[in-house]
Amino acid sequence: YRALAMVDLLGNRHLFTDKHPENAYIAAEYVYSDAYFESPQNFKRFNVFGKYAGMLSEKTAVSFSASTFQSNWDASGQIPQRAVDNGMISRFGSIDDTEGGTTGRTNANFEVTNYLKQDAQIRNQVFYSNYHFDLYSNFTFFLNNPIQGDQIRQTEDGRNIFGYNGSYESNYDLGSKKVASVLGIGTRLDAGGLSLMNSLDRVVTDTVVSGDLKEQNLFAFTDQTLHLTEHLSLNAGLRFDYFRFKFADKTDPSQSGKANKSRLSPKLSLFYTVNQAVQVYARSGIGFHSNDSRGVVTNKTANVLPKAYGYEVGSTFKLTPKILINAALWHLDLENELVYIGDEGVVEISGPTRRLGTDLAIRYQISPLFFADADLNFNYGRLRNEAEGEDFIPLAPTFTSIGGVSLKQEKGFNASLRYRYIDSRPANEINTVRAEGYFLLDAVASYLWSKVHLGVSVENVLDRDWNEAQFDTETRLRNETEAVSELHFTPGTPFFMKASLSYLF
Repeated sequence: YRALAMVDLLGNRHLFTDKHPENAYIAAEYVYSDAYFESPQNFKRFNVFGKYAGMLSEKTAVSFSASTFQSNWDASGQIPQRAVDNGMISRFGSIDDTEGGTTGRTNANFEVTNYLKQDAQIRNQVFYSNYHFDLYSNFTFFLNNPIQGDQIRQTEDGRNIFGYNGSYESNYDLGSKKVASVLGIGTRLDAGGLSLMNSLDRVVTDTVVSGDLKEQNLFAFTDQTLHLTEHLSLNAGLRFDYFRFKFADKTDPSQSGKANKSRLSPKLSLFYTVNQAVQVYARSGIGFHSNDSRGVVTNKTANVLPKAYGYEVGSTFKLTPKILINAALWHLDLENELVYIGDEGVVEISGPTRRLGTDLAIRYQISPLFFADADLNFNYGRLRNEAEGEDFIPLAPTFTSIGGVSLKQEKGFNASLRYRYIDSRPANEINTVRAEGYFLLDAVASYLWSKVHLGVSVENVLDRDWNEAQFDTETRLRNETEAVSELHFTPGTPFFMKASLSYLF
């Protein structure tokens, strides 16, 4: 069940200019669902969102938005394939149906844009977010505790996020060449408490980890685009990041500590426009992963900000006036692969990886009202320091694709039929367990009168059995004497239809 209300406070009045209308609105939504699991999900969510945008003067635009949501639910959790195969539970059953939790977030964002001469502009943004969650999970069932089970409780007790982004955009001449320039600075600070506890039926039995964390990122960047000729452009950028990590462990002070690290991340790109129908490009850059604060301060040998090296060449071209194609070849090296281990509440470093891939995107306008599109993505990835046959990257997709056909009109009847595909892929480093792929179809149809909007959507039109989250996990069930490592999953949505009726005012 879903209820949505929206009030446009100013009616989108164009008080200043057509380019910058003043508008303000508030939207609220309440959702309740038991979902398709055998154990009721009791999912409840309440959202409120408000926004105002307008002009303080002819040269100054402002916008402010605020939102909050609260949610709680019960969960059936991941289930082992063997429990389904032997008839112990169905695909929509559960081993521990006391999983679930609560979460919420409150956000505020304020932005001011000053328009200067010669199309230059200064943007200043400040934002704040308060986030909390309280989550009960059971990933391994009775593996570690054969009597009470392995349920854990993870909490973040009010993480506060403060941030600022500022930028200056301008255009200038470098000799006879034109340059588009962006300069920026910013910061983000995360601070809050976290804990990991053992529990039984949502009753805490002992505390494993409890502490306070702080992580701050300070950064500055420049992005310069030089138009060398009418057809050739060069884009160069450089970003500096400085991170400070701190964790104060209340359960074991020896695990407390501090760490800091800085990174310079350059990028370089070339764009060549052959004609109005064809553009080719080459891009390269160095970036990084951020990291887990607790893992950084407790593991003194950890790579605090593991680098990422990326390269890409491609082309965007019109095969015909109605067919647009983008094709690219890419390469990505990561110094470390970081994997979050949920039942232990830690980040595991699995070493450097390499990925090679190609992407293909096609857009086809069949007629003035009918459109077709498809995206195809191929990827070959391996762990770099492991022996052949033991170097698969768990759960890394090798082929994915999305696409469909659509009928689009401003009013009247609109419809689309969309597909999603992902192939089966290794779930562990030696490829003995595989995550199952799937092909899904979704359909949407709607009719819009002047103020009335009627919509119908269908998920999983073919009613396929498919797995959403999938992992190779070692678990033990209550009646088992030995642990088993195999595929564990949460079932995806079965055939589901919903209708909506909206009145616009």
